[in-house]
Amino acid sequence: MCSNPLARATNMFKALSGPKHDGKHLHKILQEKLHGRRLHEAVTNTVIPTFDIKHLQPVIFSSYQLKKIPSLNAKFSYICIGTSAAPTYLPSHSFQTEDSEGKLLREFNLIDGAVAADNPGSGDMVDYHISAVFQALHSADNYLRIQDDTLSGDLATMDLATKENLENLVKFSEELLKKPVSKVNLCTGLCEPYHHTTNEMALQK
Repeated sequence: MCSNPLARATNMFKALSGPKHDGKHLHKILQEKLHGRRLHEAVTNTVIPTFDIKHLQPVIFSSYQLKKIPSLNAKFSYICIGTSAAPTYLPSHSFQTEDSEGKLLREFNLIDGAVAADNPGSGDMVDYHISAVFQALHSADNYLRIQDDTLSGDLATMDLATKENLENLVKFSEELLKKPVSKVNLCTGLCEPYHHTTNEMALQK
């Protein structure tokens, strides 16, 4: 059956006319949950990739880098809004960071970090390279990747946040935890069972 040319044109127009969602509800929830907490308040080492559309380059919000680059000390809510702003779904997010005296440090205009650091998407290559590095360092047991490529239909839809779909995603994730740990075979590129243990057991370890 031939596809509808009018439908294709409508979808193209929507993509060009702006994002599908305005992001206001997401902004509200993130600000309520994260309050005014900033990157330096992270309870563990944190790395969050984003992409600046004004400067056309990646921006990595890393707690490691704060001493050297204090301008990265942004509010977590702003960082999360920026890195989740997937093109065609949500608008970009702009904000500034200031020092303790209110002096401007840096301006950000951010979208989804996957523009520069897509993982998964280019997941197979990422898995291959990271596996090779860990194995070369004789630290294969320290690398755990839990990923499933079988999502389809509603489960694979990025913006379907219905109660039913979210519950189905939780169920799918719980089943994934029960599956055996696998690792990439560097000769074949295929994933193979590893250590005869489950993802859940490996995470606990």
